[in-house]
Amino acid sequence: MKGARVSISGSGNVAQYAAEKVLDLGGIVVFMSDSSGFIFDANGISRDKLAWIRDLENDRRGRLSEYAQDFPSVVYTPASFGKRMWASDGDVAVALPCATREKS
Repeated sequence: MKGARVSISGSGNVAQYAAEKVLDLGGIVVFMSDSSGFIFDANGISRDKLAWIRDLENDRRGRLSEYAQDFPSVVYTPASFGKRMWASDGDVAVALPCATREKS
């Protein structure tokens, strides 16, 4: 896992813990999603950024589009755009499905 770029569907509890484990193992989470779309963070979702996502999802009940507003280098793709996270470029070595239903 060390150095592997990882795509995680979802951003809720399961996805958050999966992202934490990826970071523990030295991986780099570059994609996460919610029902409204997905984010691509080429620099990787750090522990601080993951804490931001936890607050967004668990406390504020927000959407990942807000992540892209606070971190301008991030690309947000709305689900209505028709592009799927799994088919996106990003040189991903590992895909972790962590959502009950993937729309993006």
